[in-house]
Amino acid sequence: MASKQTRRSISVRGTTYSQLRDFCAQHDRSMSDVVEELLGRILDSGAPPAKTKTVAPVVARAHRPEPRPAPEVDRAAVRVDPRPAPAPAPVAKVAPRPAPSPVRPGPARPVPVASAGRPAPTPAAKVDGTQRPKHGQGDYRAIRF
Repeated sequence: MASKQTRRSISVRGTTYSQLRDFCAQHDRSMSDVVEELLGRILDSGAPPAKTKTVAPVVARAHRPEPRPAPEVDRAAVRVDPRPAPAPAPVAKVAPRPAPSPVRPGPARPVPVASAGRPAPTPAAKVDGTQRPKHGQGDYRAIRF
């Protein structure tokens, strides 16, 4: 692998990338070659490229006709029904559930003391293998800091 990176990446819109890929496939060229050639024309000319604003393409839409005004209505000829609107149909009620039967208390069972929770820890002195062996006076393992 080379010790110095000689290639870089750039970001383009998805549509631009698709068009470039299609163009390169039609002309049997690599995308890098086409981009480098076009950038070389811009950068080697010495003149700065004309700054243009990127504008999204106009989306073609179907023609929408102008809204027509509502036809004139003779207000004297319109009769309003003075009766109130009918009441909405009653909603079917769900029968209430019967109250649950009370829980009958069973015989009181005493809770054994041993199962009342977590057992007490065993002291380390009672567990085998936790005692440090006694070493001689000249033994380096007997040094305490």
